[in-house]
Amino acid sequence: MNYLKALIISFGGIILTTIITTLLYYFDIISTNFVSILNIAIPIVFILLGTIYLGIKTIKKGWLAGVKYGALFIIIITIINFVFYHNPYKMTNILYYFIIILTSILGSMLGINLKKSEQQ
Repeated sequence: MNYLKALIISFGGIILTTIITTLLYYFDIISTNFVSILNIAIPIVFILLGTIYLGIKTIKKGWLAGVKYGALFIIIITIINFVFYHNPYKMTNILYYFIIILTSILGSMLGINLKKSEQQ
């Protein structure tokens, strides 16, 4: 159940900020270069937030919870990518997935440490 809530935090935030970014780009408020930076930064930030939440709810082994979350997130993204875009794997996708795993591990470890510091 905690994984589902963390995924809702991540995907909800990603979808909401993507809509806002799209509207800003449509009305020429932000540039193409800035949008390409946001395409990388937005998922990383919301994956980090989702895994911090997951780490707070996890009892121990935050890195393992982060790996599970990252793998689940990658599976969902891969299914969406395959169904809607029919894109084969590229080296950039593998690098992006590696960044997702590292971010999710970091976030869940931070979440466990935040929980421990609140208890003291």
